[in-house]
Amino acid sequence: MIDYLYYKMYRAFLLSYLRDIPHTSARIYLPGLLYVNVLILNALLSRLHVLPFIFYNTGIAVSVCLLLITFSFAYFSDDKSLSVVERYEDETDEQRVNGNKRVISYVILTLLSVLVILII
Repeated sequence: MIDYLYYKMYRAFLLSYLRDIPHTSARIYLPGLLYVNVLILNALLSRLHVLPFIFYNTGIAVSVCLLLITFSFAYFSDDKSLSVVERYEDETDEQRVNGNKRVISYVILTLLSVLVILII
């Protein structure tokens, strides 16, 4: 799923003003999305009194985000990012529809998680 999200972000950046650096942009923005999920999960667990909310401290929040970006650059090395793009570039229409369903499900689950936190 992470590879496919990377590919989708790469394709989106090809259509944006960052089209000159789509791989770098995807390597930075994908961890941002994952960071939001970590933040939401921590908020939910803190609302349920399972864990304390650790992101009150700005230093911790920035450190976690930078750590995720570092991991992204390590995971999506030049060879890996090119192989991910090559793997999904030739997907059929059916595969593209299924992939879009997965991405939409990810976005909906993220938004529903935010609503759950706000309701609790």
